[in-house]
Amino acid sequence: MLAEKAELHPTYVGQIEGGEVNPSLKTLDKIANVLKVKVPELFPFHIPKTPTTEKEQIIEEILMLLQLFDTKRLTLIKQIMELLKRWE
Repeated sequence: MLAEKAELHPTYVGQIEGGEVNPSLKTLDKIANVLKVKVPELFPFHIPKTPTTEKEQIIEEILMLLQLFDTKRLTLIKQIMELLKRWE
């Protein structure tokens, strides 16, 4: 059990998992060690850089929209993009 191996109370680990509490760096380090990962790997989300050009802004907006689609629709969007690329 993660809590036991990290020497943390199971309720506290549940609160961390549920986003109810913010763990200290020391606690995150304990959890990462038990999981055999580095602390940043506990946070696999993408932090976008601030777009500097209009093109970068459009790309960032498209990426955010793509996250809303399921695999079937993403496949269709990919096919459409491949067709558009051929028309250049």
